[in-house]
Amino acid sequence: MSEVPPGWYPDPGPERGSPAVRWWDGRQWTGHVQPAFQVRPSGPTTAEGQPLAGWWWRALGWLIDLLGVLLVTLPLTWLPQRELDRELMRSQLDAQRRLEAGEPVPFSAFWEPVTDAYLDHWLTLVALPLAVVLVYHGGSLRWRGATPGKAALQMRVRPRDADGRLSWGAVLARVGVQFGLAQALAFGALLGGSLPLLAVSYLALLVFALADPLWALGSRRQTLHDLAARTVVIRTR
Repeated sequence: MSEVPPGWYPDPGPERGSPAVRWWDGRQWTGHVQPAFQVRPSGPTTAEGQPLAGWWWRALGWLIDLLGVLLVTLPLTWLPQRELDRELMRSQLDAQRRLEAGEPVPFSAFWEPVTDAYLDHWLTLVALPLAVVLVYHGGSLRWRGATPGKAALQMRVRPRDADGRLSWGAVLARVGVQFGLAQALAFGALLGGSLPLLAVSYLALLVFALADPLWALGSRRQTLHDLAARTVVIRTR
């Protein structure tokens, strides 16, 4: 076993007139080569020395992607959302009239119309936006290795253990944990028709929404969905 630690070393076979260094992974030379005079990254890197993207850059890329998704979903869901609002308003006015008339109004009179209205519009208000998110994030990660927001800021998503194209399994794991898990939990609680279950579900969603990106503040700079998909985000600039 070699005693030479991983790192950048003079390329054993550099091109003539182009002094270069090559990454030694502790066992063998890899395909990662760069000019010998290039400044080495000072922050966390992958095993091959590629710089990992910082938290703030990733957050900015996420905001760009959020705007991109909203530009697509808002026009598609505007009319169904207006119809949902009208249905909820009618049910609230009906409950209010019964209260003013002195009739007993159980709590279910407020809660059940909400769940019924959302379930009636689940295709356009839940399934359609989720499909847009899956296509936007999943498609761009599979074919370009980066969402539009990350690409605009010169970042790329790659497998953690070796640079290359993301597999469909990695893409589905990454997008599913980041977006699908939360939506499935909320929809399941809504389908159950239980207000306490829905409250607990949304509390869990809030905790996950905070923990997922904050996890990338660690030295490995991996979010929870990065860990699930075994991916990292690198800087390409």
